[in-house]
Amino acid sequence: MLKNRTLLLLIQCLAGASAVAAFAPLSQFWLLPISLWILFTGWQKAGSARQALWPGLAWGLGYFVANAGWIYISLHTHGKMPAPAAAGAVLLFAAYLALFPMLAGWLTWKIPCRNRWRFTLIAPTMFILCEWLRGWLFTGFPWASVGSAQIDWLGGLYPIIGSYGAGWLMAWCVGVFLWDKKLAFGLAIALFSSSQLLQKINWTYPIGEPLKVSVLQGNIGQSMKWNSDFYFDSLKSYLTLSQAAQGQLILLPETAIPSFFNEIPPDYLAELRQIAQQKSATLLMGVATRGAKARSVSKLRGEFS
Repeated sequence: MLKNRTLLLLIQCLAGASAVAAFAPLSQFWLLPISLWILFTGWQKAGSARQALWPGLAWGLGYFVANAGWIYISLHTHGKMPAPAAAGAVLLFAAYLALFPMLAGWLTWKIPCRNRWRFTLIAPTMFILCEWLRGWLFTGFPWASVGSAQIDWLGGLYPIIGSYGAGWLMAWCVGVFLWDKKLAFGLAIALFSSSQLLQKINWTYPIGEPLKVSVLQGNIGQSMKWNSDFYFDSLKSYLTLSQAAQGQLILLPETAIPSFFNEIPPDYLAELRQIAQQKSATLLMGVATRGAKARSVSKLRGEFS
């Protein structure tokens, strides 16, 4: 019995991990419905709120380790954290994120209703509500929401219902599949057809003259970016790129300047401001700040923020 339960949880974990291929660059969106079907089946077979906790935890661990594995590279490769500590940090983070599908499974069984509605409506609704909660609680981590991988077949619905709405429709089809396979396929075909028709609608239209934008990329390796020996090389690189930029809006990458605002040489900031003024452009950059008097700068024409 224990071996069977362990095997089922391992299948749940692998199903969660396989869903990473639904996202770019592989974009195999069809893997997510299959992955969710395995999760929902685990909830269905659980038979109680307590037992439904474990499929959600196992699936979530696989899903978030696979989708947030890039954090290991940030911690170990670029942050020089020892490999075991970096791997442990990723696992702990994934375990925290897995609490949300775990909660969804518990709520699916805790809410009193007929089993027909439990998995056709309650399960997909609780899953997406907990996913929204994950993207909001403690400032949120909305990374890898299931709806964001469904643009290939539900893209036309995004302007109306957004990513969470698309995710719910997909999860709803999975829930219905547990009860009535023919109806589920019919719903999927109807949603795909509606999406295709809606894609023919232009939801936006231009206002005013086009804005010419220059997006700068210094192509500075992370191993060099935060190395103080290369600090002035970074400053020079973005100064040269700013001088060559031709846009009305000049955009620098996030934390292009690898230091706090008060540590940037004043002459450098003055030169950037002068470049923007000479071009009658707005230069937009992100700069780390600290302390009670951290400067907050607005986007101003001829200046920077």
